[in-house]
Amino acid sequence: MVQVVVLQVVVLHRNEVPTTQANIEHLAGERQLVQGLLSNDANCWQALVTNYGRMVRARVADVARSFGYVSDSLAIDDATADVFAALCANDFAALRAFAGRSTLSTYLAVISTRSATRNFARKRNQSRACVDLEVANLVSMATVDPASRMLLAEDQSKV
Repeated sequence: MVQVVVLQVVVLHRNEVPTTQANIEHLAGERQLVQGLLSNDANCWQALVTNYGRMVRARVADVARSFGYVSDSLAIDDATADVFAALCANDFAALRAFAGRSTLSTYLAVISTRSATRNFARKRNQSRACVDLEVANLVSMATVDPASRMLLAEDQSKV
């Protein structure tokens, strides 16, 4: 006896979500959530944080790890808060741009990754600038006579 197996292959365009009834309802729910966020509904913001907050923090933590902030939970928390601030920035421009061509979780993951990358790159550049300033101070101190260096170090220790 031969069994015939029929496979249904769905070809999707890039960023297109399969159109099953469940997906259509899910996407409609996501659009309603975004509309609630745009109207500043507190319940919608709570739902966003409850449903997507862990994913946003996980994406931020992944980016933090790539920048060497492996166990700096304060930096990760700050960058996560920056993601939510970015959603509100410019009259909710990022949320207004959500067109539903992908799921809200995919959209938020992209925003989280980009925002965290900017955040940690900025921190890295600031820390490099501080190191450059410290090196410049050390070089300038090396050209000062030893007595002046002692007086300067003494003055700095009093401050």
